[in-house]
Amino acid sequence: MSVLLLEEVRQKRELCESRRWDVSFQGNTFRLSHIADKVIAWLERLKAIGDIAVNTDPIHAQLPWAWIRMLLQAATADRETMGSLLVGLDKVFYFIDLCKVYELLYPHDPEMEHAYLNLEATVIELYALILQFLLIAIRAYEGNRYTTISTAFCTLDCINDYNARFEAIVPRIDYAAQNCERCYSLLGRVSSTDQYKSLKRMLEDIERVKALENELRDANNRVQSIWLFLENEKRDDVLRWISNIPYEDHHTLARAGRTGGTGGWLYKQREFQDWQLSKDSMIFWLHGIPGAGKTKLVSRVVDEFLHAQGQKLVYFYCNRNEELRRKPKEILCNFVKQLSIADDQTVIHDSLLQIYDDRRQRGFLSKDLSLEESEALLTQLISTYPKTILVLDALDESEEGSRQGLINYLCRLVDQIQNLKIFISSRRDEVIASRLETNANVGIDATDNQDDIAKFVSQKIDEDEKKRANPISSELKHDIVRILLDKSQGMFQWAALQVTELLSLDLESDIRERLGCLPADLQYAYNEIYQRILGSTGSKFKIAARALQWVLCSEKPLTTDALVFLACQDPQTDTLITPYVDIQFILESCSSLLVMDSQQFCRPSHLSVNDYFENLWGIGICHANAAKICLTHLIVASSQLSQGCSKYSAMVDNFLPYATQHWFVHIRKYEHYIRNTGEKIDPRLSQLVERFLGRVGESGPAYRSWCERCEHLPGFPIEDLKPFSNPVLAVCRFGLHRVPLTWWEAERIDPKQTNKAANSLLVLTIFSENEHAVQKLLSLGEDVNRQLDGLLCSGTALGAAASTGNREIIKLLLSAGAQINQRHAGGIYGSALVASVANPEGRKAAQLLLDSGADINQELDCGIFGSALAAAATRGAGWYDNTSIHLLLRAGANVNQALTSGNYGSALAAAASTPISHETIKLLLASGADANQRLIWGKYGSALAAAAFGSPANISLLLDAGADVNQVLTSGLYGSALAAAAYSQTKYSVKLLLDAGANVNQKLTTGLYGSALAAAVAKKGADKEIVQLLLDAGADVNQKLASGLYSNILEAAQARTRPELYEMLLGAAIRKNQRNLEYISLEADEYKDRKSA
Repeated sequence: MSVLLLEEVRQKRELCESRRWDVSFQGNTFRLSHIADKVIAWLERLKAIGDIAVNTDPIHAQLPWAWIRMLLQAATADRETMGSLLVGLDKVFYFIDLCKVYELLYPHDPEMEHAYLNLEATVIELYALILQFLLIAIRAYEGNRYTTISTAFCTLDCINDYNARFEAIVPRIDYAAQNCERCYSLLGRVSSTDQYKSLKRMLEDIERVKALENELRDANNRVQSIWLFLENEKRDDVLRWISNIPYEDHHTLARAGRTGGTGGWLYKQREFQDWQLSKDSMIFWLHGIPGAGKTKLVSRVVDEFLHAQGQKLVYFYCNRNEELRRKPKEILCNFVKQLSIADDQTVIHDSLLQIYDDRRQRGFLSKDLSLEESEALLTQLISTYPKTILVLDALDESEEGSRQGLINYLCRLVDQIQNLKIFISSRRDEVIASRLETNANVGIDATDNQDDIAKFVSQKIDEDEKKRANPISSELKHDIVRILLDKSQGMFQWAALQVTELLSLDLESDIRERLGCLPADLQYAYNEIYQRILGSTGSKFKIAARALQWVLCSEKPLTTDALVFLACQDPQTDTLITPYVDIQFILESCSSLLVMDSQQFCRPSHLSVNDYFENLWGIGICHANAAKICLTHLIVASSQLSQGCSKYSAMVDNFLPYATQHWFVHIRKYEHYIRNTGEKIDPRLSQLVERFLGRVGESGPAYRSWCERCEHLPGFPIEDLKPFSNPVLAVCRFGLHRVPLTWWEAERIDPKQTNKAANSLLVLTIFSENEHAVQKLLSLGEDVNRQLDGLLCSGTALGAAASTGNREIIKLLLSAGAQINQRHAGGIYGSALVASVANPEGRKAAQLLLDSGADINQELDCGIFGSALAAAATRGAGWYDNTSIHLLLRAGANVNQALTSGNYGSALAAAASTPISHETIKLLLASGADANQRLIWGKYGSALAAAAFGSPANISLLLDAGADVNQVLTSGLYGSALAAAAYSQTKYSVKLLLDAGANVNQKLTTGLYGSALAAAVAKKGADKEIVQLLLDAGADVNQKLASGLYSNILEAAQARTRPELYEMLLGAAIRKNQRNLEYISLEADEYKDRKSA
C-alpha cells in the first residue's frame, strides 16, 4: 500500500508545484509542494522498514491505509483542502514512523516489563489519536462522497488542535523510549548489532526530516534556508554543474599510508584547543617546511571532524599539478557543493537549485558561477548551519595571482559569520603569513612530529620484515629509527626517502654504511637520486626525464597508459613512437620520485619533487616539450584523415583530446617563462606552431581539423575563431605573442582584421587576458578607440577589457588613449561601464572605471541593457550579488532614468524580468524606483509587465509597492501586465493579477495583441488552462480589438492555436453571443474549410 500512497502523493505534489500553492499554518507560510516532499520522505522511510513492522506490529498493520489513499484521491483542485490534508498527513506519518521504530528497537521482554508497558501505553495512546484524526476526515468524506472532503475537515484550525494534542504525547513517548534504552542497554537486550544500528540511524533520520519544518518558512522569500528532495537524476545534474572535482577521492588519497596514531600532538597544542573550543569564529593556520607532513595532518583533522554531530564539515585539498585544484573559484564552488547537500545526500539546498534553474531557463548562457557569485552563495550557505568547519589544505598551491583575494575572503567570512571555524595549512609563505599570523597558528617544528616520524619509520621496517629473507636485528632497527629521527629535522618526506633507500639493501653491514652517509636535507637527497638516475644505463634516464617533465607540467592527472605513451615520445622528432616500455619500467627509472595512486594516476611522490626539478630544468622547458608533442600529435592526426582513414589509429586517438585542448596552454606558459628568464624562443617549437597553423593569410589542414574538433568542446570559445581560414584569430585569442616567431618579428599580422562576430584582433587578445599580447597588438598600430559594429561584439577594446574585469589591461588601454565614455556603435553593451557590470568577472573593474570618469547615467545608442544600472539589475539580480547595484547607486545612478535603448526601458523593469531578483527589486524600490513609471522604450512598457516574465514573487513585490494593475501602457509588445502574463504562459502570474483586480477585457492601445485573451491564444502552444482561467474571469471572446496584429480573438487563435483550443474558443463565442450567430457560423465554416484542406 505504501507504494500506491507514494504515487498518489507524488501526483499531489506535482499539482501543488504547478499551481505554486502556499498554506499558512501556526503563523508561518509553507509551500505545499514542500510539505508533500516531507510526506513522501515519511512514506519512503515507512517503506524501508515496512516488512519488519508488519510482521511484528498488528496495530500498525491494521491502520486504514486504503482510507488514507481515498482521502488523497478526494482532495483535488482546492488549495485549502489540499493544504489541510497534506499538513495533517505530514504529522500522521511522522508519528507512525516514530512509533514504528520505537517498537522495533524495544521489543517485549519480561525482565523489562515496567519500562516496556510504559512505552506501549503511550504508543497505543498516540495510535488512538491518529485514528481519531483520520476518522474525522473519513466521516466528512462519507457525508459528502460526490464532491470533495467537506469543510468540516478542511480547516487548519482542526489540524492545529490535533497537532497540540499530538505534541503533548511526544515528550512522554520520548521519555518512555529513553527509559527503555537505559534498561535494555544495561542488560544487553538490544536487537542484533546491525539491526540496532540501522534503527538508530533511522531514528536520527526521522528527527532530521522533522527538523526541516523549521526551515520551510515564508515560501515566497527565495533567500531562505530550504532543503528540497529531488529526483536522483536532477540532483546529480545540479551537483555536477556546480563542481566536478572529486574531493572525497582526494581525501582518500591524502590519508592513504598515514601511520595509525600519528598527528595526535596537534590536538594538545594550546592554539588548536583555543580554536576548537572558542565560541567565536576563528581561522587556524598550520604551517611548516616542505616535507613536514602537513597534508597527512590535515587528513587526520578531516577524519576527526567528519562524523562529529551538530556541525557541517567541508574540505578541499589544493594541488598545483591540477589546474582546477589551484583556482579560488573552483575551490569555493566545491565548498558550495558540499554545503548544498545534506550528509545523507538526499536533499539539496534551495538556494543552489534556484540559481541552477535560472541558468537552465536562460539556456546556460553564463555556464559557471563567477568567483563573486560563489563567494555570496557560500556566505549564505554557511549561515544556514549551526556550526561549520571549513578545511583548506595547501593554500600555497592555489593560484598565486588570486591567492590574496581568497585569503581576504576567508578572513571576511570569520568576521561576518558566527560559529565558523576555518582550518588552513600551507608552507611558510610571506603573503600568507602577513594575513594569517594574527590568527591562531601553529608551525610544525622539528620536535613536534618526532613521535609521528618514529612511528612511521618503525611501521615501514615492520612491513619490510614480512618479505625480507634475513630479518633486521632489534639493535639495527633501533639505530635506524634513532638516526632518521635525529637527522630528519621534522621532514617526513626526507625520512620516507631514506627509509625506502635503507630497506632496499639486503645486508645489515650495507644498511649501517648507508646510515653513516645520509644526505643532509631534501635538496641533497634529491641530488643523490637524480645523479643515480643520470648514471642509469640504456634508456632509463631518457624515459625518467620525459616522465618527470610530463608529470610536472601536465594540465590534468596522467593515467599510467598516458604516461607510458608520453614518456616514449621524442619532442625533437616529427613522428609518433609506439610505446616500448611499461609503467613499472618508468617507476623504477624514476627511483621513488614518481608514484602510482589507487586510481591509477601517476604523480610526484611529494610536492618538493616538483620544486627540485622545476629549479633544475626550469618549468618552461617542460611546457615547451609538452607543446611539441601536442602539436606533432595534431599534425599526425590531420595527416591520417587526409590519407583517407575513416578513423584515427588507437595510438593517436587516446591522446588526441588532451592535445586538442592544451597545446596552446603549454605554449602560453612557455612564453611566460621565457619572458621572465630572458631565454630565447625554442626555434623548433616556433616552426612546429607555424607548420600547424599554416600561413598568415590561410590556415593549414591540421589547424582546420583542430577547429572542427573544438566545435564539440563545451565552453570552448569556438565562435571567436571563425572563420577557420584565418589562424591569426587563434594566435590572438589565446594570447600567443612570441610564436610563431616569424609572424611577429616581420610584423606580418594586420591588426585591422576581425572575426565573424566583428571583434578585432585587439579584442580577441584582450579576451586572452594577456597584457603583454595586448601591448604587442597596440605596438602594431591598432586604434585603441576603433568602433566595432557587429551585433554580438564587444563594441570597443575598452568594452572587451571591462567585460573581463582585467584591471591591468584596462589601465593599459586607458594609458594608450582609450576614451572612457565612448558610446558604442554596435554590440551587446553600449559602453565600457555597462560591459563591466553586465558580467560577473567584469564587476571587479567597475570601481576603476568610475574612478576614471565613467558617466554612470550616460544615454546609450545600442546594446541590450540601456544603462549600467539596468545591466547590473538583470545580470546581477537576485540574492547572490547586489554589490554592483549598491556601487552604482552610491555613485549617483538615476534609479528612474528613462532608457532609450535596450530591452527593458528602466532598471526596475530589468530587475523585474529576472526570475530570482527579489532582493534587487526591493533595493531599487527602497532607493526610490517608481513602480508605475511609464516606459518609452523596451519590450514591456512597465515594470509590472516585465515581472510577468520574471516570477510571481516579483509581481507580488510590485503590487505591494503600489503598481497599477490596469495601467495603460504606451510602449512594449503586450499593452498591459495581464496580457504580458497571459503571453508568458504563467498560470500563477495570471491568477495573481486577476486577484489584484486586473480588467480581463481592458482595451489595449499598444502592443501586438489587443487584449489579454488574444495574447494568451496567440502564443504558439497556448496553455488551455490559462485560456480557461481568463474565460472564467469573464474574458469576452467576441471583443473587437483596437490594436495589434488581429481584429478579434478568433483570428488570433486561428493563426497560432491548436485545433482543440480553437474549438473551445468557438464554443465560448457561441455561448457568449447568441445574437450574432451569423458571424460565428461564418467563422466556423471558414475553420472547417481550412481543417479539411
